Amino acid sequence: MRLGGEMQVKVLEALDAGKVVVASSLATEGPNLVDGEGIVIAESDEQFREAILQLLRNPARRASIASKAHAWASKLLSCIITYRMVL
Repeated sequence: MRLGGEMQVKVLEALDAGKVVVASSLATEGPNLVDGEGIVIAESDEQFREAILQLLRNPARRASIASKAHAWASKLLSCIITYRMVL
């Protein structure tokens, strides 16, 4: 199941829950998310490992990304709900 610009629903739900998501560019295709500003993009196993380790070692960065992710996802979901109500 996909939503809005091909973004996986499970990614959107995690962002809305204020979770930091490390994902491939394919999993986040479509939205205007910037790497390190609401999501962390990784393509290879090594990049995933490094991204996760950096987030575990840096709680402030993790909290900042999570906060931005939640704000972005909440705004998107609000727009989707409003759009569906109008239809």
